[in-house]
Amino acid sequence: MQDNALLDDDYYQYKFKKYTLGEYYSDQKTLKNVVKTSFIIKPKELFSYDKYKISIESTIQRLSNEILPDEFDLDSWHQLSLQLTNDYGFLYFNRYMQSAKDEIELLQHTDWNWPLLNEYMEKNPYKGESVNEWKKLILTVQQITMSLNKDEPPTESKKYFLNSSVANYLKGVNPTFDFDKQLIKLECESLASAIILSIVSNRRHLMSCYQCNKLFYSKRSDTKYCSQTCGRKNQGSRNKKII
Repeated sequence: MQDNALLDDDYYQYKFKKYTLGEYYSDQKTLKNVVKTSFIIKPKELFSYDKYKISIESTIQRLSNEILPDEFDLDSWHQLSLQLTNDYGFLYFNRYMQSAKDEIELLQHTDWNWPLLNEYMEKNPYKGESVNEWKKLILTVQQITMSLNKDEPPTESKKYFLNSSVANYLKGVNPTFDFDKQLIKLECESLASAIILSIVSNRRHLMSCYQCNKLFYSKRSDTKYCSQTCGRKNQGSRNKKII
């Protein structure tokens, strides 16, 4: 992938060694004597995780082709969510890790007694994720891909909920600027955001022009300039430096 590509196929993800699926209860403060039941996937050991690289493209292919359980077969949905978590990790753990690192870095500049990462995680442990997170993502992925491929145009009501879902995932995409390379990058704070961003780019390559930094789409992954004009300007600048 070129340096000016805003979308990378590789995504660096944290994954724990083992996960557990449990049923948890919580009181509804607004309703007396009402208890809410939730099925949550949690890490079995808090500090037993590794960082590794996954391919967004191959992940999308798997989710797009996944045969889904019946809507009311909750046990099968729960097991599918647990299996995907075992294979890919939590959808939103990267966001938690970045938040923890940002807070620790802030404390390093404002407080002499800042915590180490493990100390922070022990005091503010990741609460895990609902089994419904994977379900929502898979349904969104399959509906988007069918819509883009025009296999099944969505109804107006489905289009509304699909647009809302996509907009929610894309809130986790943030533009950043590299002062050394003078290039814009898009950072995804979660695996879910990276997957949806890759799909809605319609398999085109979102790039940042080497000459003017304008954002543009290209059918090729090695394109450097948004237009021939910028290409000629850059070539002219390099010729002047050689002279």
